[in-house]
Amino acid sequence: MRRGVTAIIVFAALLLVGVWVSVRVPPYAVGPGVVPDAAHVWSARILLVLTLAWIVIGIISARTSLVGRPGASAARASWIAASRPWRARESTLGMLQLDRVLLLVIPGGMLAVTRVLQSSAGSIAQLVVTFGGWVVFVVVAELWMRGRSPWALIAAVAGVVVLRCTLTLLPLSFGFPYGEAVTRIYMALSTAGFLWTFVAAAWSLFPRFGPRRGIGIVMAAAGAGLTVTCAVIALIGPAQVLEGWIDHVSPLPWGLGRMIGIANLLGSVTTAVWSLALSGLVVGLVGVVLALPERTRTAL
Repeated sequence: MRRGVTAIIVFAALLLVGVWVSVRVPPYAVGPGVVPDAAHVWSARILLVLTLAWIVIGIISARTSLVGRPGASAARASWIAASRPWRARESTLGMLQLDRVLLLVIPGGMLAVTRVLQSSAGSIAQLVVTFGGWVVFVVVAELWMRGRSPWALIAAVAGVVVLRCTLTLLPLSFGFPYGEAVTRIYMALSTAGFLWTFVAAAWSLFPRFGPRRGIGIVMAAAGAGLTVTCAVIALIGPAQVLEGWIDHVSPLPWGLGRMIGIANLLGSVTTAVWSLALSGLVVGLVGVVLALPERTRTAL
């Protein structure tokens, strides 16, 4: 009960951060979105139904014998780990190999298709960057496991990814432009969901590593992912990658693509991306210090 209340308070704080971010966007950048074509709309609707089905199966499996069916255990683990990350480890115990594969493939596939629907047809760069960043995050976190099972962390991240895909697919499924209010609400919820990914990931590690090391491992992994991602974006070209997220999605500001193009000519976007890469490096180094065992930290 206490941890549930703590989780609600933490998410409320993250939501306030999201509200602050959405409010900071200037009014002229929050106009009506680009109207998706029929193929995008129906694809989003079909994927939304499948995503909701995965979530419902996870919720039902947590309380019924459905958990014994193929795939249900993976759905259950992703739901529990995303909503109650302190139970992530116990939710993954006894999973069959098929469930472990599905725990990777289903959320990963949802993320890939959602990003394709969220961007223009020719924008593959942002999809590669998105997956590359998460791969770096998982690989670096795995290095800290030292032979321990990584499935609690994977379940937490996968579960939040599914919920975030649902949030993105909802407005895409309606297929009409949105006003300023809806756009700002979407941005606030999206920001809170993104930040909750790392909170859930760290929380899932607390039972085995403790709060300090759990937070440190996630900070090290997130810092590495941010550094590599920003470095790749800077080398590819910020405008090309960032417009991939903006060009075809209704809930995002319609004027942001033009703003990025202008800012990129002035070099400010590239500078900001390299600054984020440096920030990621700092966060990663702090995470490494926190993630070290007490004996190693004392020796240093």
